[in-house]
Amino acid sequence: MISVIADLLVSRLGTEVLETFPRNYVSRNLFRTRIPVKGADEHFTSESHGSPLPVRTPFYCSGCPHNRSNVTPEGSITLGGIGCHSMSLFIPTRQVEGLTQMGGEGGTWVGAASFVSDEHRFQNLGDGTLFHSGSLAIRQAVASGVNITFKILYNSVVAMTGGQSAAGETSVPDLTMLLAAEGVRRTVVVADDIEKYPANTVWAANVELRPRVDIEEVQRELREVPGTTALIYDQACAADLRKKRRRRQVEAPKFRVVINERVCEGCGDCARVSNCLSVFPVETAFGEKTRIHQESCNQDFTCMEGNCPSFVKVKVSPSKQRRSMSRNNRQSENKEDSGDKNPGKNPISKTWQLLSRGDHHLRTMGERSKTAEKIFAEATEKPLPEPSHPPAQAELLLAGIGGTGVVTVSQILGTAAMLDNKHCLGLDQTGLSQKGGQVISNLKITLEPQAASNRVGTGQADTLLLFDQLAAADDVVLNRASAARTVASISTSVLPSGEMITNPNVDFPQAQQLHDRIASRTVASKNCWVDAESLSRLLFKSQPPANVVVVGAAYQSGQLPVSAKSIEEAIEINGVAAQVNIAAFRLGRALIVDPSLQDKLLAVVGSETSGSGKAKPRRASTRRANPQISVLIDEIVGESSASPTLFEAAQAAATAARLTHTDLAALRDVLELRAQDLVAYQSKKYAQRYLSVVAMIREREQEVIGQNATLSVAVAKNLYKLMAYKDEYEVARLHLLPETSSYIKDDFSSKAKMSYLLQPPVFTKLGLSSKISIPHWLGSGLFRILRPMRKLRGTFLDIFGYTSERRLERKLILDYIDIINELSAQLTEENYSLIVEIAELADIIRGYDTVKLASVEKYLSELTVKLTELLETHAESDQEMLVAQV
Repeated sequence: MISVIADLLVSRLGTEVLETFPRNYVSRNLFRTRIPVKGADEHFTSESHGSPLPVRTPFYCSGCPHNRSNVTPEGSITLGGIGCHSMSLFIPTRQVEGLTQMGGEGGTWVGAASFVSDEHRFQNLGDGTLFHSGSLAIRQAVASGVNITFKILYNSVVAMTGGQSAAGETSVPDLTMLLAAEGVRRTVVVADDIEKYPANTVWAANVELRPRVDIEEVQRELREVPGTTALIYDQACAADLRKKRRRRQVEAPKFRVVINERVCEGCGDCARVSNCLSVFPVETAFGEKTRIHQESCNQDFTCMEGNCPSFVKVKVSPSKQRRSMSRNNRQSENKEDSGDKNPGKNPISKTWQLLSRGDHHLRTMGERSKTAEKIFAEATEKPLPEPSHPPAQAELLLAGIGGTGVVTVSQILGTAAMLDNKHCLGLDQTGLSQKGGQVISNLKITLEPQAASNRVGTGQADTLLLFDQLAAADDVVLNRASAARTVASISTSVLPSGEMITNPNVDFPQAQQLHDRIASRTVASKNCWVDAESLSRLLFKSQPPANVVVVGAAYQSGQLPVSAKSIEEAIEINGVAAQVNIAAFRLGRALIVDPSLQDKLLAVVGSETSGSGKAKPRRASTRRANPQISVLIDEIVGESSASPTLFEAAQAAATAARLTHTDLAALRDVLELRAQDLVAYQSKKYAQRYLSVVAMIREREQEVIGQNATLSVAVAKNLYKLMAYKDEYEVARLHLLPETSSYIKDDFSSKAKMSYLLQPPVFTKLGLSSKISIPHWLGSGLFRILRPMRKLRGTFLDIFGYTSERRLERKLILDYIDIINELSAQLTEENYSLIVEIAELADIIRGYDTVKLASVEKYLSELTVKLTELLETHAESDQEMLVAQV
């Protein structure tokens, strides 16, 4: 029946109706089965433009309470409802199924409970829906007698439609009274801060108050209670909270959290527990790690619950300009910030004044680099030349990430068209797509009124404004373009999708692949590419101006049928960060006038993103390499060179980590950094042991394969990973590295106060289930005691070496060396690629404590599969040889 309905929709409305949703969204998420929708697969295939790409699906905002509240305990199923929380349908691990109308929550379970073996269901219910009609659903569930737990997601606003207050809303304590009156058996209130409720708060008699870390335990308890129960998850909407903090209506936390990337294992546990878009993957010389994207962080701090000792709290001081303001004062300041009616030729000085105003925890561009400010000012202080032959009218398509201002840019351009006495038609994609997913805006600007569709048709776009490469390379966008007429302005910056953050195994597509797909459907010779995201974050300490940078580049390239004067006036009319956005617009224009400007700016302030879609590494140590170790490396590689600093080696190794290298230069890059680090980790003898294994495999690889060093690079990376296991001594050493405090001071302030978030194994055994904050003075003192004790590692005096985890780590090293020795003897041209895969499997081993044990189990499982495959390959080869002899 479902298939018939889907076919009918397609046949009546055409396949374009499906463009609103990600590929096969209906079949994958609503019905949990693969529905053969006629024409859907043909419409969404990417083969005509290259290999298929990952989809940027809707995702929760950074710090959104739904990141935590919608977790379903193992063995249970949660029913979906109306609201932002319905995005859990895009996350299979959340075990959320189905949708229902407002007020129908739980109705499907009431009807199905008598006919299935399951005895319980959870039902998500937003507070806005609850006060609208959801109370009737609870009343129905109580009357039916089914076993159900309503998870009431109390975030104080109707976030999905703009953050309005819910009509009829009551406080959480009063809500518990209402639930008890309706017949709810038991209610548990789970809050991000239970101390916000005074001791004299009046609750219903059947209510218990718990911290949010207990949510899974609470759910397991409630599903065992017969009848209707309720879990109220009380945490404010992150987007609304961010807005109130910006307006100084709510006090912002006085600390930030950063991750020491050297201590981090890149296991993704912090992303798993937080499900947060601000927990970024970062490509470093030592492999993939994690970094907190401070600009987008909403200070939810759930990521701190990750099982890892790499977190550092940074106490930040309020800005000197900070002050409490009345509503009238805020309106007055907003009016002032919008700029003068005639801002003049160069608003850049005003821009930096605005950036330094208010409660900014991150250091402003003026503090970080006067040189960059000077370069920027010089590029924009003179009148910029007008583009030659701009179009009189055009059809524009804008594509980017929901929530980053795509629709706002469309409105600005539409306003500019009207200021130029032109006419415009617009169509904005709204709804869930604005929550971190793909969003598209259509804009037609004409000289005369048009009785036409406001949607840009297939192949009809004159200009593409592409603010995100992943969204831009989707066929939904490219199908509107034509290689004969469409010119594009593209931001080359790359931001990982929600799936890439929560799943370390999903990588951002190669930049060249995205470039080729876009170029194949546009007039490639006229396209302009700018690293708008990096420039905006580094120059303006904000992401939204990045879109306006792209608009500026498009204007200067002659792609927009509106004047610069009208665009800047429209930005002022919009009234939000007007001076900053005007500066961003002029920056985009200047990048086209002077193509070298981008390189000049990024050379000064440093681009923080790479072509892989991951952030670049922090600056490493500049200590000189050990000359004896360098000699051994020369012998392995077969050539000599001057010993680089460890910083130079780190930069080279980071490049090797991003690219697929098979030459000797890549091997040297990897060995220079890792061997020298093993000297600091343990001793020169320990590093020589490491190099001897790599030398052995390199010698055998050269005999069989020649100059290809892919296997040697794989062994060099993964053997180091196992040998440099992070015990208590190593965590202490890495936290004491000078570059750690250096980049924290660079990002925040030289006076920033740090503390370490740790959960020592001995504390865990004593029953401490959460991390403790250790002041920097105390933590660094303890680390200085532990660091020299690393010389005892592996001896009978190693007090930490007797634990099962440390014994396992030492055994993994010996086992890996034995495997490599055995594989080197069996190496042939035929099994070379398979042996490389086996050598790379150790990269699966990541994390600390239980996370690491789980990854070891996965590693051993996959290792068994690959070794079995290798044995079967040898058996087939021996059989073929025997047949040939016969």
